[in-house]
Amino acid sequence: MDRFIKVLRGSAPVSDAQANAVFDLLIAIVEQDPTAPDAVEAARSVIARCVPTDDGALASVLDWWFIATTGETSANGGAHRLPEWLDDAVRLPMEAAMRLDTELPLAEWLEKRWRLESDLRDLDNILSLDHYGPSKVPRERVAWSWLQEQLDPAVSALRTNRPAALVEIGKRQLHNQLRDNDVEQGSRRWREMLKRCDEAIDRVNAMVRLQGDVQPWVRRQAPTVLQSVPAGVIGSIGPLAPALLRPLLAANAAPAIDRSDLAGRLGGAARSTDQAGRYRLARIVDSWCKQTGHEV
Repeated sequence: MDRFIKVLRGSAPVSDAQANAVFDLLIAIVEQDPTAPDAVEAARSVIARCVPTDDGALASVLDWWFIATTGETSANGGAHRLPEWLDDAVRLPMEAAMRLDTELPLAEWLEKRWRLESDLRDLDNILSLDHYGPSKVPRERVAWSWLQEQLDPAVSALRTNRPAALVEIGKRQLHNQLRDNDVEQGSRRWREMLKRCDEAIDRVNAMVRLQGDVQPWVRRQAPTVLQSVPAGVIGSIGPLAPALLRPLLAANAAPAIDRSDLAGRLGGAARSTDQAGRYRLARIVDSWCKQTGHEV
């Protein structure tokens, strides 16, 4: 495992074998916090020394992953000249992602866009009182209809890809509606209705925030979602292909990250290096440790 630190600290060109060993650890660290300066700089340094070749795709795909995940500029230029022989099913979505011109890093924008689309498909359920449990009290439905009216401007904007505004409904307004509809204040039904109203408002506002990040009113040609990585692509990129292409993969196709295993392997890297190497590694994994609760 000492080669991990040696490659990070070195200045020589990096082979595909070395890059695979380093990014087997670095991918998850950078993905956890794409703004962590030491982790991002470590990734950039290694990728910059991975020189794209005519018969290899790893250097270019690493550069594509780096730009997509961090929003940084290219480390070796490979993302802008993906090999023409790379399977179109993967190369074309990768190139489409590079043309998106988003304010967010590509990976974050794509994840939020797909999450917004999923939430929009569930919008009718969010607006249905029965979605939150059975309600047999007719007057509760009157109060819920009032809530739907308050949500309607935001909901209509969300459905038609127009900029939506956050919904602000005061507690007093909700209380008055329930009281006017003979829901006994402080009763179990009262508390349940308040909970349902708050949940619906929160769900709609979460979609409004997502929409603000995705900006669907801006015309963009989003890349195709990949249901899997073709075997031939894994053969040309290497074992890291599914992780490097995670931004384009459907949620159920993306590889899982075993954080405990990663912490153990990082611990092995720390034990096999010197004090300076451990200090460098500590800076690289600092944000990952804080956000995941794992120690190295």
